[in-house]
Amino acid sequence: MELIDRLTIESRRFRQLDEWTKCPADSWRKFYVGRQRCTEEMLEGLCRNFPSLSMWIVTGKHDYANQQYDPAGYIAIDKTSLSTIFEKDPAQITEEEYLRLEIELARQQMIYEEGKSGLSVSKIIETMEMRERKMSRNDMLNEKLDEQEKILRHEHMKARLRRAQNGEVITNVPHVINLRDPYSAPSFEWGYHGTGPKELAANILHWHGCTIEQAKMLATDFSQDIIASLQHNEAELSESETQNWLSMKGYKILEKYNQNEH
Repeated sequence: MELIDRLTIESRRFRQLDEWTKCPADSWRKFYVGRQRCTEEMLEGLCRNFPSLSMWIVTGKHDYANQQYDPAGYIAIDKTSLSTIFEKDPAQITEEEYLRLEIELARQQMIYEEGKSGLSVSKIIETMEMRERKMSRNDMLNEKLDEQEKILRHEHMKARLRRAQNGEVITNVPHVINLRDPYSAPSFEWGYHGTGPKELAANILHWHGCTIEQAKMLATDFSQDIIASLQHNEAELSESETQNWLSMKGYKILEKYNQNEH
């Protein structure tokens, strides 16, 4: 299947196989969907048309040194050029091009062992090693970027609470859930347990990943355990602190609630 998928054009797949192997397109269609086995004639036709794939077709193995390829190797040989690869920045070498280097290295090492002249093995190895080093550096850079992204998210998702001189509450927590009477103005409070802190608790829980229903169910406990202990004038609460509370207590409350529901 891999060979068929890689080497044929989907719209002409079975017609191509017919042309290559002289076996009916309908037989190939039935084989492809699992309605018949691959016959000896079909295998022979493929081997005849793709002699450098015959070892893989029959045994499922390859021998790059002796120019017997698997489908990936066959395509790498067909689509890539060594001269182009050697001219590229090693960091820009694709997986397909790197496979081409591996194939050529195996072939050149065999030629060298036979005492014949060929491409410089050291040039191939040097190119491959340079690519590995640059890819390693890229991986390290990506890890640093991922870490920076986590830090930025950590800062962005940190709940910040502050009281202005006139007592107005200033916060970055989105106010999505209103637990109060519909006619009462929703507001946040903290530093004690009550209606305002419970309102804040529900909205922080929702902002930090809980559904609205989960946030409402957990608001009282989260307010008593966390919100009530925050400093009165100015406070911060990170997403990780909320997640820690959820892991230690919150999810157990939800699990118990779900069990009681059933």
